[in-house]
Amino acid sequence: MLSLDGRFTPLAVALGTLLAATGCGPRKAGAPPLGISTPYEIDSLDPHVRDLQAQVAIGANFYEPLVSRDADLKLQPALALRWFSPTPLTWIFELRPGVTFHDGRAFSADDVVATFERLRQDPTLQLAINVQGIESVRALAPLRVELRTSRPQPILLNRLSLVAILPQGRANPAQPVGTGPYRFLSWERGQSVAMTRFDGYWGARPAIENVVVRLGRSPEATESALRGGQDQIGMLGSQAVAARLASDASIEVVRRTGMFLKFLGFDLGGDGPFRDPRVRRAVSLAIDRVQLAAQLVEPGVPAYQLVPPTVFGFDPDLPPLRPDVEKARALLREAGLAGGFAVKLNARRTAGSAGEPVARMLAPLGIRVEVVSQGEADFLASGAAASFSLNRFGCETGDASDMLSAAMHATDGSLFGATAPGAAAAPFARALQTSMESDQPELRVAALMQIMAAAMQQLPIVPLYFDEDVYGVRKGYSWRPRADGYILAAEIRPAP
Repeated sequence: MLSLDGRFTPLAVALGTLLAATGCGPRKAGAPPLGISTPYEIDSLDPHVRDLQAQVAIGANFYEPLVSRDADLKLQPALALRWFSPTPLTWIFELRPGVTFHDGRAFSADDVVATFERLRQDPTLQLAINVQGIESVRALAPLRVELRTSRPQPILLNRLSLVAILPQGRANPAQPVGTGPYRFLSWERGQSVAMTRFDGYWGARPAIENVVVRLGRSPEATESALRGGQDQIGMLGSQAVAARLASDASIEVVRRTGMFLKFLGFDLGGDGPFRDPRVRRAVSLAIDRVQLAAQLVEPGVPAYQLVPPTVFGFDPDLPPLRPDVEKARALLREAGLAGGFAVKLNARRTAGSAGEPVARMLAPLGIRVEVVSQGEADFLASGAAASFSLNRFGCETGDASDMLSAAMHATDGSLFGATAPGAAAAPFARALQTSMESDQPELRVAALMQIMAAAMQQLPIVPLYFDEDVYGVRKGYSWRPRADGYILAAEIRPAP
């Protein structure tokens, strides 16, 4: 029997803690709302429509899941007080009593059932990916729910932390109604989302009464708003802006390694040069990741494997990826490409500014790169399938099996599409199954590390860097950056 409670988590313990901002006192009643500057662009307030960090982060102020995660991605009770698994395919959730929605209705098991059925029955909802494998959901009592899965899912709780619970019969994307610590006030498309403290909230009372989240802010606009005091917290997507604000005595600059990996992707099914693992290794060896991070417009941290240290499955014993241009040239000669070759790099614009620096680093190998910058629609339509691409992936559940299964496992049984199927790939197929189904964390992490080590040998993708989430916080407020990159209004406090 697998028994879980609200303190169980398969996630690795995150590194360190960061504390932001100290200084002058709290806002007085009647003062303007606390302002948060973000680059977020959203097209809906329905928490199930888009599997995007911006949508989920804003929605997390209004809505809650059964199980939530703290700043270090540790699972904790939310709308479910406790849970257990009497069989590998069955989960029972005991729901929190005394919870009300923003419109005054009482929360119950019927709302949980309705939420999961909505996701299960509407494949157009992108967050439905988090309920895949759930065969049935039913209310056993007003505050008791049973979930049944088609196969063991040890990371089910991680996935459920991304499933916002809606009131039964109500999913109005223009008027959010949840159980969260803040009530929705207004949404000005492309400009801002305003919210106010929900006085009927079941949990700790937020310290800040009114909040406005600014949308679509450039780093320079965020800098101006922080310096002028219009906003109190801002996301800084520019190394230059962060450096300037670091010298401002009224602002604290705080940092944390983020969840998103920026990487070079390859078409492994075609006849191009990247089908040969020696070519992929040569590309990796040509990249000086420390220098690359220094040349980026946005803040970044060199990546030497496919997930950051906060993610379960990270292998601390894997060596750093050091540049070695001579070894890279030798590999190209072995592959019959001593003279190099020409290639287009389809660069997803949201994947950052690494395209041109990567092109410069590959030039000494004779690899002549034309960087083609693409917006989201164009990249998703064609760039992701290009022979050479600059892309991004966020392991948002905090578990490396998401990255290794969804992004890299080939349906034919081969190792990431980079080795021949059959006996050679069988150990990795078994390891992947163990990583996704075992209820023993020690077996799961060993399996994930086995696959990660193989991935760093085969290099079906070449990791470049992780986002470094950098924020400016005006003195007078205390806030700790989260590993998932969310800014949640309820976690902001006046400084002591």
